[in-house]
Amino acid sequence: QADTITLTAGCTYTLTSTLTVNADSGNTLTINGNGATISGDNARRVLSTSFGAAVVISDVTITGGYNASSGGGIYNRGTLTITNSRITGNTADLLGGGILQDSGPFSLTINNSTITGHYSCGIGACGIYIMGGTVTLNNSIIAYNNGDIGGSSFSGYVLHASHSLIQSSLSNVNGTNTNNLTGDPLLDTNRRPQAGSVVIDAGNNALIPSGVTTDLAGNARIIGGTVDMGAYEYVPPPTSTPTATSTPTRTATLTPSVTPSRTATSTSTAPPRRPASPPAPRTPTATQTTTDTT
Repeated sequence: QADTITLTAGCTYTLTSTLTVNADSGNTLTINGNGATISGDNARRVLSTSFGAAVVISDVTITGGYNASSGGGIYNRGTLTITNSRITGNTADLLGGGILQDSGPFSLTINNSTITGHYSCGIGACGIYIMGGTVTLNNSIIAYNNGDIGGSSFSGYVLHASHSLIQSSLSNVNGTNTNNLTGDPLLDTNRRPQAGSVVIDAGNNALIPSGVTTDLAGNARIIGGTVDMGAYEYVPPPTSTPTATSTPTRTATLTPSVTPSRTATSTSTAPPRRPASPPAPRTPTATQTTTDTT
């Protein structure tokens, strides 16, 4: 019977022993990561698939894996599919710090995933080392490793790659080789594409597994019409939109004007001057007249 393990979003699961998946009569174990992290605590391998096991993992970060020999993050001897995931910061003393696929009829398919940050390996490629079987890369990025991908020339492995970026070289791609890139993918410290990265809109929508609608961060899996390579879509920064400002409109305001009304002003009018009284008639003064009778 097929089994499904669903991890809690945002959690980090620190292992005390390697997560080993054995064959189960052809049934598939599915691990839905929901953006969670599984860590080997820099002390043990994170995931090991046994002969005949079928495993599908998605939306998870695998980190902190260590093995004294090979395959610090993942050791594959079954049929393994990785989607929307990040394999980063794992180490092995000899081969395949990130992933090692053993020699045999084994299969590894990597969809829209990012494999970075593997530096400490003794003799073989640190990102992915293929000893045999078939490895298929779709819409994926392998970069910033001490040796991105390599394999044993004696094992007869097949490496297919479509719409993927292998930073160092495509020389190991000996199968399908369609629209692949090399060079610096211009990822930030969280391994997300930065503005101007060649991986933006460089994937192929037809290679996205059915039912996948978001990236590892929970953003839409397709932004801008075409899927990006790797586990994350480039999300453009928000554009500042000018805010509409209300401009005051000059409105004619009717101001009541006071029209002065004619006010009757009291003018003091002098009463008509009384005509002067005519002078009193002069009374003749009696004059004494002396008559000389001599």
